[in-house]
Amino acid sequence: NSEKHLRSPRIIRSMIYLFTIGKMEKSKVFELAKIDWRDVLSSAEYDKNQVRLRNFNSEFGKEKIKASR
Repeated sequence: NSEKHLRSPRIIRSMIYLFTIGKMEKSKVFELAKIDWRDVLSSAEYDKNQVRLRNFNSEFGKEKIKASR
């Protein structure tokens, strides 16, 4: 199945995050995930400078990445 990746907990959490914060409409999130799921991860986990802020391999509430100095 070409959409098997959509069952990944990381992808599902990323999709939920994107439409919960209002960054994208649900239909756009689903369409983007079908076309290239990596774009969903990038939009949910990284800022515009490609700094990773969240890791949706972790459950909600544990997804934030601690700043390192």
